[in-house]
Amino acid sequence: MRHLLDGSVDGAPSRAPESWLTERRPDGAGGPSAFVAPLSPREREVLRCVERMLSTDEIAAELHLSVNTVKTHLRSVYRKLCVSRRREAVERGRQLHVL
Repeated sequence: MRHLLDGSVDGAPSRAPESWLTERRPDGAGGPSAFVAPLSPREREVLRCVERMLSTDEIAAELHLSVNTVKTHLRSVYRKLCVSRRREAVERGRQLHVL
């Protein structure tokens, strides 16, 4: 299992880092060597709406999405930014210059 996590093949380390390991999390917050995956354009739109303090229903109406789709995008944003709250997501988005 270790060789899969390390990205090595037959015990030899891979030459290129995995594409989903793109950025180190700033200030080492939340644990050592945490990585952040890039947000999709739609996830960035949802995060901008969160920054404006819109509710899930308001975001859905503004972006012409269902409420469940907005919730799915929010979960993905939280996972990619390694946060668990809207406020933390906005702060991390600003730190990473996503917003």
